Amino acid sequence: MASTKGKKATEAVEEVKAVVSEEVEEVKESVEEVKTPAKRGRKPGSSKAAKKAAEEEKVPAKRGRKPVAEKAAEEANEHVILQLGYAEYTLEDIINKCKADYAEDSSAKLSSIDVYVKPQDHKAYYVVNDKNAGSVDL
Repeated sequence: MASTKGKKATEAVEEVKAVVSEEVEEVKESVEEVKTPAKRGRKPGSSKAAKKAAEEEKVPAKRGRKPVAEKAAEEANEHVILQLGYAEYTLEDIINKCKADYAEDSSAKLSSIDVYVKPQDHKAYYVVNDKNAGSVDL
């Protein structure tokens, strides 16, 4: 009976992977459509006097790598929000629900978790430590 559940869980995981990859492609396409074009016209400070003043104030750039703090400041905040019907879910919320559900059922240490969202069922399926599988309602 355990092997049957394992096979069903594996089939469900594969099915959810396919659905999630389709959803990701749709989101990528919609993001590309939303990007706004660059504005036309003169840029501020494009006069000759402003260019000369800028050249005089320039300090030669240091060679080498950027410090880690500057790299972190350049990264943008990224949020993925899944909209199903009239509800919105963030990836962090879904993962936290899966972790909480696993913690209720098992006391084993959680070292890895794979989460698959199936929008048609309004469920998130998860696989913990490549062994245990379960699902939560969204």
